[in-house]
Amino acid sequence: VEKTKSSINKSPRERFWGLTSDIFKERISRQDFVRKNPRELIQKKEKDEICREILNEAKKEILKEGLLVSDLHFVLQKILEIKIDGYSAPEIENYRGKNLNFKVLSAFLLSSYFKEIEDIFKKFNFLKNRKIIPSSEGLTSFVKEKSDNLIFINIGGKITQIFLTKEGKVEKIDEFKVGGAVFSESLSEKLGL
Repeated sequence: VEKTKSSINKSPRERFWGLTSDIFKERISRQDFVRKNPRELIQKKEKDEICREILNEAKKEILKEGLLVSDLHFVLQKILEIKIDGYSAPEIENYRGKNLNFKVLSAFLLSSYFKEIEDIFKKFNFLKNRKIIPSSEGLTSFVKEKSDNLIFINIGGKITQIFLTKEGKVEKIDEFKVGGAVFSESLSEKLGL
């Protein structure tokens, strides 16, 4: 019993936080890059420059939705897939090619929400060993060993998210502004609750 009590009182090494889809947004975009010297091997410096530009272009695509850079806090930006001249590649360093194609995952929320969450972390002393995990990251670990094409639907109160997976990878993320609250309201009206 004493051993159980002490293990219960131990602070966890990591804390994982999930946020609702009306606060925490995820987008997958496709980004293209054309190299000037396709016959040369891509060295680390060029790789870093290309990746930085690709991730910035993914951010700009999100900002076309009418937001400013200062409005958003990006929790994660990750290159999910790379193709060089049409062929899949695990990375771009030490490869040659002209046309580079990337699939990029961006996970973000409003800066004001992030500040409020950080204040909560401070209040409860959760600043160490904490991670905010996008739904797609958790889903990726679930589907990575599955070869089927799957559809996952996350019905929230106001927003429904749809995740399309292909061969164990998240292929597309979409959302629409209808959720369970509409169903609950309709049911409440019909039943007079």
